[in-house]
Parts: sequence; C-alpha cells; structure tokens
Amino acid sequence: MSCVKKIKRNFLTVSLITIMLLPLQAFSIDNVNGNIKALNSQGGLYVSGSYKVGFFDVEDFLINETVFNGTQTKNKLQLSKDSKEVNPLRFRDHFKEKYKPPVFDRSYLNFTGAVGYLQNNVRIELECSYEYSDVQDDDSYVVKDNRRFISLVRGETISNGIAGTNYIIAENKGIASVSLIFNMCYDIIPEYTYVIPYLCAGAGGEFINMFDTVKMKLNYQGKIGLSYKIMSNVVAFVDGYYHGIADNKFDHLKVIVPDLLLSYPKASSSATANANIGYMGVNLGVRFIL
Repeated sequence: MSCVKKIKRNFLTVSLITIMLLPLQAFSIDNVNGNIKALNSQGGLYVSGSYKVGFFDVEDFLINETVFNGTQTKNKLQLSKDSKEVNPLRFRDHFKEKYKPPVFDRSYLNFTGAVGYLQNNVRIELECSYEYSDVQDDDSYVVKDNRRFISLVRGETISNGIAGTNYIIAENKGIASVSLIFNMCYDIIPEYTYVIPYLCAGAGGEFINMFDTVKMKLNYQGKIGLSYKIMSNVVAFVDGYYHGIADNKFDHLKVIVPDLLLSYPKASSSATANANIGYMGVNLGVRFIL
C-alpha cells in the first residue's frame, strides 16, 4: 500500500470513528458547561467561506475507447513534443510519443461555502465546494496545449487512407468538480484555551467535468482542524481534509473523430476512463455565527 493510501485511510478512519462514537450527551443542552457557554454562547445558524490549497490524488488512471461491437484500443500515443500543429484533424503524423498517464498539478483555484447549525459543540452543515486541477505542464511541449491530446488506436500503429482511419483523440483539459456534502462536526472544547480542535465527517454528491463530459458521483470527506473565536460571532479556522470519490468509472467521454473510421462504429465513438480520484489539502476560512 502506498504512503498516500495509508495516510488517507488512517485520516478517514480516525474522523469517522470519532464522530460515530460521540457520546449522546454531546447533543444534550444539559451537558453545556461553563467553558462551552463562554466559547459557543451564540449557538444557532452560521455561514462560512474558505479557500483551499491542495492537490488531486489521481491513482490507477486508465483510458480506452468505449468497447462497442468488438472495438478494442491496442495502442495509445501522444503528440511529439516538438510538434507545432494545433489542428486536431491534422495530428495523425504527429502522434509519435509513447503514452504516459497524466500528472495533475497542485490545485490553487478551490473555494468552499457552507451553511450550518450549531448546538453545544456539535455542528451539522451543508457544504458546497469547487475544485480544479489541470494537467501538469513540464514546459517540454513547444505548443503547451498539445500535452492534453491522447490518440486511442484500434491497431498497433496509426493508419490513414482513402477508406478511413483507425484512431480517435481524447483531449484532457484537467478535472473540475462542484460538490455538495452534508458534514457532521464535533468541536472538542478545551478547558484553558480559546483554540478549539474539531473533527468532521461527511458524504454527498458532486458533478465532475472530465474530458469535456460531466458526470455525477457520490463522495465522502474527512476533516481535522482548529478554530479560534476572534470576535463574539466570528470564528477563524484551518483544517486538513481528504475528499474522495466513491465510483472510479467515467464512461461515454467525448472524443474527437478525425476521419471516418475503418471499422464500426465509423462516424462516432466515445472513451471510458477509470481513475481513483481524491483531493487532499489545507482549508483556510472564516465562520460567521448569525
């Protein structure tokens, strides 16, 4: 098992078990002591906003032409790094590089908003977030966008003649997602400090845009963080999070068909990708108690 897999498995296990084993007294008004009253005297509704810095954890990425009537991807190629061609319909003679699974960049364009309800030291919230990660650019391509294209070949080599061709093209524009997650959080109220540790676990759904195709998937999330009450109704927080996708299959992805294909389907096709996708990172934000 890889180091990343161990980290995320342990992270989620600790978060989920802790939330599930919370004593029932945590939900009882009678359990509110002096310290909790002082720190969480304004229970009720709250809204929050945050900025995320993280990276997409994409493992076991595999893409092929969707199997139809016996079609099979036998080879995959990428464009030559020195190619200056920009028209996908003219890429045929430029697919010379051996295919390598994509590497996704660290993600900086991530934002989250949430609305929730606080009672004692338990919070229940609905979180909406946006995350995006592009295909890594290592500056090796003369035309930067050419790193995105993959040829899915029905034979060992690309052929093209009067009768047609034997390959299709997939364009990887990165991964973007919009998610909705119901979180349950537990604030661990300390006795002598205003810094409050907390744990969250949640599940929901999200829309993932991959290869210009949007798919809906179930998701899950764990967070461990610290919050600090800077005003009577304003709380700053920072947490580490892992957000995973429950299903790893993405089918009927859009492709480019550069010419009539030699075998069926001849005029149209699609691709199917398998990828274990997750996001890991740090979340910085502010919570406003209403």
